[in-house]
Amino acid sequence: RQERILTRLLEHERAEMERESEERREGTTAENYEISNPEDIFEYNRIREREVEMLRSMPPGLRPFYRSLVEKYFINVE
Repeated sequence: RQERILTRLLEHERAEMERESEERREGTTAENYEISNPEDIFEYNRIREREVEMLRSMPPGLRPFYRSLVEKYFINVE
C-alpha cells in the first residue's frame, strides 16, 4: 500500500513539474481590419435598399395576419 501511495505521489510531483515547464498559449485580442473595398459594401446596401423599397411599394394581396407580419419584418429590418 505504501508503494502505491509513493508511486502516486511521484506521479503527481512529475505532473506538477511538467505543468510548470510547459509553455502557455496567450490569447490575443481581435484586430480591427480595414474594409478592403467599401464600394462593394455600399453597392450591396443600395441594392438591398432598392429591394426593400420595392417590396414595400408593391401591395401584396395578403391576409391581415400575414400583412402585419410583413410590417413587423420591415420594422425590424430598419
